[in-house]
Amino acid sequence: MRNINAVLGEFFRSKRISESLTGIEVAKKMSVSQQQISRYERGVCCLSIETILRYCEVLDISPKELMVTLFPSEKDYL
Repeated sequence: MRNINAVLGEFFRSKRISESLTGIEVAKKMSVSQQQISRYERGVCCLSIETILRYCEVLDISPKELMVTLFPSEKDYL
């Protein structure tokens, strides 16, 4: 089973790249360092619920979209 931090990190990195945003731009919007964004995206740091929601806000995705993407078999329950 994959580590949830790695799964979230890959998801956020993919969304960031698809939005043509750099790690530095996301870091500024989230008021953290670019190094911290890198740690999140590599899955080496735990993301708090607050951080996950902030990432969603910065990348303009809903928390529901995040959950449906990560857990597609559960989409009927969301």
